[in-house]
Amino acid sequence: MSRLIAASGGSFVLNITASVANPDIRALALAAGWSPSKKLIVDITAPLINTLNLGSTAFAGGLRINISASTRIGGVLNSGTALTTGIAVEINNLGIISGGGGKGGAGASVWCDYSASRVGGAGGAGGDGQGFQNASSLTVVAAGNGASGSYSEYSGSVVGTRPWASGGPGGNGGAWGTAGSAGADGSVGGNYSAAGYESYAQAGVAAGNAVNGNSKVTWIATGTRLGGLIN
Repeated sequence: MSRLIAASGGSFVLNITASVANPDIRALALAAGWSPSKKLIVDITAPLINTLNLGSTAFAGGLRINISASTRIGGVLNSGTALTTGIAVEINNLGIISGGGGKGGAGASVWCDYSASRVGGAGGAGGDGQGFQNASSLTVVAAGNGASGSYSEYSGSVVGTRPWASGGPGGNGGAWGTAGSAGADGSVGGNYSAAGYESYAQAGVAAGNAVNGNSKVTWIATGTRLGGLIN
């Protein structure tokens, strides 16, 4: 069983109880009276932390972060990383660390010819992945649906069925720590002499990393981690 460490004569406890974007742990601890020679223990009970970057300057006395069961540390939408560290740190994660969801892929754009005229349908854009709205926001945006492709048809007189072209829909954005979906192919119909693609459907974008610098972390408890663990 993992447990939270209590403060002692050789350590200092910093409590983060309110949601915050991009907290500077070192600066907050110094402002609270921490001496760098002491081990710093950070107790996070805030509901939301938008991106936690521990930097690359080591904490001389050591660093431990306790993440409560009610806390989410998350990345910005469209593949933002949740937690980054270039230094050694102990993490007791009872909550959730989640990279931003990946953006959906764009749909394919298509065309078809009739006589000397061309009609085309543009592919729809991919939906945004889930995550914080931007680097300074505490607003969590849900994964978005991909947009529909555009439709057009030949407007002149025709012999037979009027030709048309419809772009493919974009893929849906991914939820926390999940890649976006691929866009879809477009379609054409009616009587046409030739058809093809102006652009092809795109794959969804990978999710953001839960942790960048995982080799620096000693996990006391791993909790829930959504997204990649990059060393």
